[in-house]
Amino acid sequence: MRLLVFALLLAAASCAAPPPGRAPAGAAREEMHWVPVTDTDGEPQQLIARICRPEATLAPEARAPVAVINHGSPNDPAERSRMEPASCGSEPARWFLARGYVVVFPLRRGFGASSGAVAETSGPCDNPDYVRAGLESARDVAAAVRYATALPYARPDGAVVVGQSLGGWAALAFATAPHPEVAAL
Repeated sequence: MRLLVFALLLAAASCAAPPPGRAPAGAAREEMHWVPVTDTDGEPQQLIARICRPEATLAPEARAPVAVINHGSPNDPAERSRMEPASCGSEPARWFLARGYVVVFPLRRGFGASSGAVAETSGPCDNPDYVRAGLESARDVAAAVRYATALPYARPDGAVVVGQSLGGWAALAFATAPHPEVAAL
């Protein structure tokens, strides 16, 4: 079953991939961005995001698909404030960059330099609210996808959203609503 899910993910990602001639020739260009998001109280917040651009997007007319990669959460809640977006040299970034994607590593609210409190906690162990936690995570993921697909060097469609651990839960929660700019999760 896991092999089938992995094969389907790879097939979906390859459908959204750019033509083989657009693969980057060298290192990515790295940029830090502030992504606006509105919290549950209607207050504006800012998510810090590292954006890694393949060299192919340096040409003014080039537009590449986007891959938003969502982080997990450290075991120790005190570590959340010290988190930083993953590096453009990380294995997931290199994999997507080699296929011509613009890679986005956003930090959700309450993590690292992103503003706002952690909104995705599920509450007390005896009465967790995983749906609410997932939807709050999805709010931040949606903001990152909207922001990234609107960049002048990014395609407005064909995006891929992935995540690990709590970031995987965020990606699944994000998938509960339609997102026309996304081709694969």
